[in-house]
Amino acid sequence: MSTTKNFRNKYLFHRMMHFIKGILFSLYYSYIYTKRKKTIIFNSACNQEFTWNAKSLFLHSKEKLEDLGFKVYFVINDKNKREYLTSIYGNYFICNKKKCNIIKIYTASVWILSTLETPCSGIFLNRKRFVYHLGHGTPIKNIGLCENNLGFLKKFFYLINRSNISLFLSSSAFFTKYMSNAFGVNEKKIIVAPQPRVEDLLNKKNLNFPFDVDKKYILYAPTWRHYENVKLFPYFENNIDYLNEVLKSLNVIILLRLHPRFETSLDKYIRTNILNFNSEICDDISDALYFTSGLITDYSSIYCDYLLLKKPVALLPYDLEKYTQEIGFSFQYQEIFPKKIINNNIDFINFCNDVSNNLFNITEQDNLAKKLNFIPNNCSSIDYNISIILKEYKKRWPSE
Repeated sequence: MSTTKNFRNKYLFHRMMHFIKGILFSLYYSYIYTKRKKTIIFNSACNQEFTWNAKSLFLHSKEKLEDLGFKVYFVINDKNKREYLTSIYGNYFICNKKKCNIIKIYTASVWILSTLETPCSGIFLNRKRFVYHLGHGTPIKNIGLCENNLGFLKKFFYLINRSNISLFLSSSAFFTKYMSNAFGVNEKKIIVAPQPRVEDLLNKKNLNFPFDVDKKYILYAPTWRHYENVKLFPYFENNIDYLNEVLKSLNVIILLRLHPRFETSLDKYIRTNILNFNSEICDDISDALYFTSGLITDYSSIYCDYLLLKKPVALLPYDLEKYTQEIGFSFQYQEIFPKKIINNNIDFINFCNDVSNNLFNITEQDNLAKKLNFIPNNCSSIDYNISIILKEYKKRWPSE
């Protein structure tokens, strides 16, 4: 419990320091020097990660945006990671520490974010700039101003961000009102659009992991809790060997995936048919979903994406009452989660059997997928988001 609490406090502290450092720069570039260049800056978590929706939109749109006259960059402050990405994709990656890069970022006309951390910090950052918040998941859990037990500093952070973001992406019209409340903004600042990472999810054809075509892989991806460590295989605590034998008989392999920041030792669970599928093996879990045959989670929004693959999903909410009290959900649990619930070891084994033998009925899941995910009919999720960027750019700079 102390580990998760310390992480939350450290993350909030990082956000606040990031904000304070940029106040003077942001005021200068928002009100004094307001010239903007035809440049788009992408970033993701803490300006350290190459993940989530910003990563997907960047990878699939950079050439198109360059053809339209934009310069494109992605902020990565980790030097080793930046050099590695540059070796693969080219000279797109910059840090926000050097003066020349700070100027480049603040004079850019468009910022694209995976999280609320901006490429450079401050206030009034959406003035003379289009700042597009893509998010990094479907808001099934309480977020922002709707969080339970919201502290003063966190509330202040969310309120300040109202002056920084131009538009927030909502993955479905179903979530529009909730997101308006969560971020404390008018519904006009919420735009329904497909998450860019859907493009990777539906079209991923290669991953550097030895998937055996003769086996079925089930991803087991519980979410982290700030109030205690997650309990893995709660209905098999002293029977992991038995579970492994059952999985062998079903020709099923469980890929065990924890939150990247809490990948503690899993040795007690690892067996021939239960594998550690951590971030060193697969940096972005979205890249692996296409190759699996089923998903077990509890409250992670990963299932919202997974529904689009038309594959079986089961929930293992062993501490639902506690989780609801501590964190809570954007809607009633029954409204937004699949109906397949694992309540005991028999349910767990039956789900694995259904996946192994293709017995799972996904009709109910298809209806839920449409409810939680907007997917355009006439274009890709990437082109849809590019059209939003171009429309907003032309609003601000119509003569260009």
